[in-house]
Amino acid sequence: MGSYRHIDEMAHRAAERFKREQSMQFAECAINLMATSMPIKDVIEWLERQADLLKEFG
Repeated sequence: MGSYRHIDEMAHRAAERFKREQSMQFAECAINLMATSMPIKDVIEWLERQADLLKEFG
């Protein structure tokens, strides 16, 4: 039974890694899109507001 638990843990870690990597790629794409469609200073201000929200509520 122990090996099944180990396999389940490995699968869970792999799924979490995949989600983390995909979410970072999505964020990078969104930031790049913002940077090509609005002034960089506006992108920076928006990102700073998001970071402040994460610090406060995250």
